[in-house]
Formats: sequence, C-alpha cells, structure tokens
Amino acid sequence: MATTTEPQQPKAFLSYSWSSPEYAERVVDLANRLRVDGIDVVLDRAHLTEGQDTDVFMERSVNDPTVTHVLLLCDPTYVEKADGRAGGVGKETTIVSSEVYASATQSKFVPIIMERRDDGSVPRPAYLKTRLYFDLSDPETEELHYQRLKRRLHGRPDLELAPLGKRPPDVDEQAQLKLTAHTPTAFIAAATGHRPQRWALLEDYSSKLVEAVSSERIGPGLSKADEIRNLHLASIESFRIYRDEFVEVMRTIARHGDEGEAYDRLHRLFEDLAAVVWDERLNHYSDDFARANLSFIVRELFMYALVVLLDAQRFSGMQRLLSRYYVASGLNDRGTVRSVEALDGHPGCIETEYGARHSNTGKLLRERATLARVDVAALRDIELVCVIRSRLDASYDDAYFLGNQFWWPRLQGPFGFAGSELRIVARLKDPHFRAQLSRVFDADSAEALRLRIVSLPDLPREYSALAWTNAAELLGLFGFPK
Repeated sequence: MATTTEPQQPKAFLSYSWSSPEYAERVVDLANRLRVDGIDVVLDRAHLTEGQDTDVFMERSVNDPTVTHVLLLCDPTYVEKADGRAGGVGKETTIVSSEVYASATQSKFVPIIMERRDDGSVPRPAYLKTRLYFDLSDPETEELHYQRLKRRLHGRPDLELAPLGKRPPDVDEQAQLKLTAHTPTAFIAAATGHRPQRWALLEDYSSKLVEAVSSERIGPGLSKADEIRNLHLASIESFRIYRDEFVEVMRTIARHGDEGEAYDRLHRLFEDLAAVVWDERLNHYSDDFARANLSFIVRELFMYALVVLLDAQRFSGMQRLLSRYYVASGLNDRGTVRSVEALDGHPGCIETEYGARHSNTGKLLRERATLARVDVAALRDIELVCVIRSRLDASYDDAYFLGNQFWWPRLQGPFGFAGSELRIVARLKDPHFRAQLSRVFDADSAEALRLRIVSLPDLPREYSALAWTNAAELLGLFGFPK
C-alpha cells in the first residue's frame, strides 16, 4: 500500500538582541505564534539552562541540520552589536555571516525587521544589506508580513504561478494563430490570485473571443450545398482550439470567480455572440446556410459553459445565464429574446445533412465531446436543462413559439426520450439537489418549481418528440407527485 510523505516540519532558531524586557517579551510572543502555526522554534530563554556554554549553544543551533531557518530579528541594538561583533549577537554574526557570504543562494538565514530606527530607516547588519527581509515593525502591515513569513517557512511562496502547460500549438508556423492571444491566461492568473483587474481581463478575453467567432462568418450567396457544408464543418473544427480554451476560462470562473460580476461579463459575451449569429446582414431564411457554423459554435460554447457550472454546482450562475435577456436585433422586430432563442439558432445545412430523422448537430456534439468532464452525458444533461427552461419561458400566445422560443433537443433523439438514461434525472431523486436545481428554473424551492410545471399547457400532438415536456411527464421526471 502506497504511503504519502508528510512535508518536513520547519524549525527555526531565533537570533535576537535583548534590547529591553519589553522587546524580549515580544520575541517570546513571536516564538509562541510560530509554534502554534506548526513551526518548531529554538529560543535561548526556553532551551538554554544554567551551566550550559552560550557560545556552544549558539554555534550548535545555527549549524544544526534539523534547523531549517535562522531568523535574524533586527532592531537598532541588534545591528549595532552585529556590526561591532559585540556580545552574543556578535558571536552569532561571526558564525552566520561566513555562511551567508559562502553561498549567494543561501535561503536558510531570514532577516526580519522588528523595530526601525528613530528616523524610520531599516536597521540591517552590513552582511545583510542586499538581502530581502520581512518587516514586522509597522503594526498596520505586521499581520500581512507575518502571513508571508509563515508561508515562506513552510515552503510556500507568496505568489504561485499557473501550472506549466504543454507547448501551445500556435507557436508552430503551420498552426492557427489565435485571435485571443494571451488574454485567457492573463485572466486565469488574475482570477486565481483574486486580483482586482481580473474582470477587465475577462472583458478583454471576451471581446477577442467574439472577434474570433466573427472571423468564422462565411459569406452568403454560395450555391453548392456540399461545398457550403464542408466549409462550415471545417470552420467548426478549426474553432475547437478556442472552445477548449473557453472551458478553462469557465473552470476558473467556477473555482475562483463565482460572483455576480463574472456572470454579468459572461452575459455580455453571449449577447455579443448572439448578435454575431443574428447579424442583420444574414437576416433572411435563405442565408441560414451562411450562419450555420456560427449557430453551432455559439450553441456549443453556451452548452459547455453550463456544463462546467453544473459540474461545479454553481446553480446561481446557471440561473443568471439562463434567465437573462439577450439583445439580437437581427432575430425579430423586438430585438430582445431569451437566451434559449438567441443562442439556439437553426444550424442550416449542417442540421439537414441526414434528413429529418437525424440531427447532425447532435452527431457533431457527440463526436467533439472529448474534454475531461465534458462528455456526451454531461451535454445531454445540459440540453435537458435548456429544453425545460425554454418550455417554462415560452410565450404560448405566440402561434410560432416553437420556432422562436424553444431550445430544440438534438442529443435526446427526435422521436423519443428516455429520461432514465440521464445522470441528472437520477440525481433529481436527491431532494437537496432537486431544490438547488430548481433555482436554475427561477423557482425559489422545489415546490415553487412544481407549481410552475403544473401550469404548463400540453403541446400540440404534432410535436410528439417533445411530449415529455408536458406537465404530467415533467412532474414524473422531477420526482414530483402528479
């Protein structure tokens, strides 16, 4: 059976000057706090007893191989004794300075400024003038610097860089040059560190992603169906690099940015993407073929965003994306539509390749589901969420609501639905999960969602593929009593 090795527990020797009784007590307080934080401490007042040789104790402590750090607690008196080689501090300085000078990379010896001079200058012995230090002399910043010191002694740096990635394909001459460039990595680093500029960097990335989608537009007017279809499929495949990058951005948001500002930026991103799909220049049915790849790309990005959020159980984020209105002026006279309408455009020639009984959009989604935790099962769960959300939001006084305000299922199969096959349906048996998921449908509780479902009218018989979204079927799907 494999065993894990615990990290070495740090041990620190404290070198200081007995400048005053009050200062000595402050050193004891620091020693005790370090011990509470898992750092063993060697302190003369605690470990040196009558009859022991102080010089031997100091030399042995400094050179002890179990002592990982020597903390040099600097105040004006300490520096005066160190530079003058006076007293115990002077003897310690003789021992320490030779080791510091012998190794330019020596990290065992850590200067700590405990008190400054009257003029505010930093007291450091001559042999430490070029060394970085921790400053515990200012009460207003003492806690911050103590936390930095604690991390340093435990072997954790102040700043942890993003994990080293693989060689990016865009550095190779033949590889596609990404319009997004460095913007996603800049956002990920800022969000991981919770730096204030993270939302501005997310905005920069979003604008670049919209530009990348826009660059995939295929001009209208082509007449050969096979030629058009091949162009669309090639465009969708080339966009995979952007899609995978977007998933990493979404995972960062789910882990480090689950707050309103992030979802406001994402709403703006998808609103801009909807505007690209429904560009007024492509506002004729005959030009659906010109936007087929754009419709697929945006639909896939939206589904992947929701997959990541559901996987992280960020239900409020899902609700914010699914309940917002999206402006897409090329879609209808109102120019304002639900997400399920704006982000589920008809994929034109891509969808009709295999005829009415099959969905090529679904086929493509399945083939392209190659990322970890974004598999076909996860996409089917999200499609279920989108279909039900659109069903609840549909305007039934509109004779064409199915064409205008409905997210059409393309992974479930057009002539049948087996809810028992979906992971999300199995999880709905858990009352807690069902209550949490209810928020995605703008319901404060599972009971509120049940009441929304009960009020749904049945769909016309010609829409048999969607019969499972009628009230009775949905109540059973969610485990509600009928």
